[in-house]
Amino acid sequence: RQLRPDLVVLAFFRNDVAYNALPTYARGPKPLFAVVDGQLAADAQPPGPQPARQIPQGWHRWTSKLGTVSHTWFHLRALRRRLLSNPQADENPLVFWRDELFVPSDQPQVSAAWRATELLLDRLASEVRATGAEFVVMWVPDSELIADSSEGKWGVRDKLKAVGARSGFSVLDPRAALRDHPEQPVYYKRDRHWNAAGHEAVADFLFDALGVPQAATLTRVRPDSRAGR
Repeated sequence: RQLRPDLVVLAFFRNDVAYNALPTYARGPKPLFAVVDGQLAADAQPPGPQPARQIPQGWHRWTSKLGTVSHTWFHLRALRRRLLSNPQADENPLVFWRDELFVPSDQPQVSAAWRATELLLDRLASEVRATGAEFVVMWVPDSELIADSSEGKWGVRDKLKAVGARSGFSVLDPRAALRDHPEQPVYYKRDRHWNAAGHEAVADFLFDALGVPQAATLTRVRPDSRAGR
């Protein structure tokens, strides 16, 4: 509201759905929203203090590093955690959906997470429009999906488009821009984030999709190095 933008673009990744229904985030506790009688309800308990980040030592430090460079190890570690978990103590599939392990989307917790997500997006869209600005959502695809016409096993894009149709906002799909960008790769090799080329591809895509003249609004700043993480 202080910035008074003409346009708000929300980048949406699939783990946003899980985090919207979990009480913690990667950096610590967070407010929790639930759906009560069809309305959003915030957890009355405020988030606790952020825990200090502990650096693993020895074997744990090595396996932690391996998890940042190997998708296979990442999935195996998540699967091992699930197989060894106590089903009485941890029955929430969102924990594993958040961690990129496939969970059928028809499970009650996942459906509830989508409902909370829809209400959060609807509220945000309404608040943005109340300021006179336009609200747009951009789906952020996984790296393996940019060469595919499907949307992957999570079905996020189509669900997001359905939410947008009900709430009156557009959902943008940047896969073609990422796939066709002349400088590849557009993702870091060791995680699922865009590198400099990816950000450039998405910036060009947004300017074209939104009809914004680039020359008048954008100064390109290119990093000296594109070393992958």
